[in-house]
Amino acid sequence: MLYICLIIVPMIGNKFIKSFICSIVKKGIIMINKTGNIINWEEKDDIQKLMTIAEQDAATALNTALEYEYVSTFISENLDYVNRAAHFWSETLKALHYSLIMQSARLFDKTKGVISIEKLFNKIEQNHPSDATKQELIRINTEFANYEGIIEEIRTLRDKIYAHNDPKVYQWWKNDVSQINELKFDPCFQCKIIELLKWTKNSILALRTTWGDSYPIHFEITDDVRYVRYYNCSNV
Repeated sequence: MLYICLIIVPMIGNKFIKSFICSIVKKGIIMINKTGNIINWEEKDDIQKLMTIAEQDAATALNTALEYEYVSTFISENLDYVNRAAHFWSETLKALHYSLIMQSARLFDKTKGVISIEKLFNKIEQNHPSDATKQELIRINTEFANYEGIIEEIRTLRDKIYAHNDPKVYQWWKNDVSQINELKFDPCFQCKIIELLKWTKNSILALRTTWGDSYPIHFEITDDVRYVRYYNCSNV
């Protein structure tokens, strides 16, 4: 597995450089924190390692959610162009949709034996956290209740449509699947997922800081889909 992270390292004179300097290699992760100190993967304790991986997973899911939004917007605003390769854009959107639901569901999985965000928070709470960490956990647990609805909808989509052939859905002509139909990926649902994933990533980063772990600054992907039509038109 290979991770590459784009981070900003403060330099003397308030100058900043951007470089790809976070990677997982055979011997582990080597990172440079905001003070320029090298942090080796082996130097992290188990909690720090779990938080590092969980934060990466949340950031990946968030980027997929943002990409889905960018592609959806591009399609709606450029139907004449998109219809030239309708199948390609349709499959692209479906692939992003599938990846987003599966990545998000994995973060909040309740399956026995897995490590989910909730179980990670519980594990942190049980490992003698500092007062600062305890305060963050209180805030996070309070705010988590606000997202239980959208999390349950994500699980339903994963369990009944994307990961399994639920009999009631698969044999739709025999059953009332109105509840599933209500979970279609509408714009409101999309906004809720983005909000949830941003909250998840930021919560983990906050906990990592209180646990004495430095972390690279992750940049959310930007909307580069809009350049597709410009590039193609300018090179016809």
